[in-house]
Amino acid sequence: MSMLAETTPATPTVAEAYMFVIGVDTHARAHVYSVIESSTGAVVDTQSFPPALPGSPARRRGSLAVPSTRPRRS
Repeated sequence: MSMLAETTPATPTVAEAYMFVIGVDTHARAHVYSVIESSTGAVVDTQSFPPALPGSPARRRGSLAVPSTRPRRS
């Protein structure tokens, strides 16, 4: 092992850092989002909706990140 690998703490995986992963697939005619429970990979919800018009609340929302309260794995 290199010295760097021995002294650098491991970067947590998405499943360790977040309880849910949200993915959005955008297209001209429809957008689809899915919510996945990160530790199990279970699909919590999937919806399809029409694209928002410029300036609508859906366009102004931005991103969401909620850190997990789960203890990190060793």
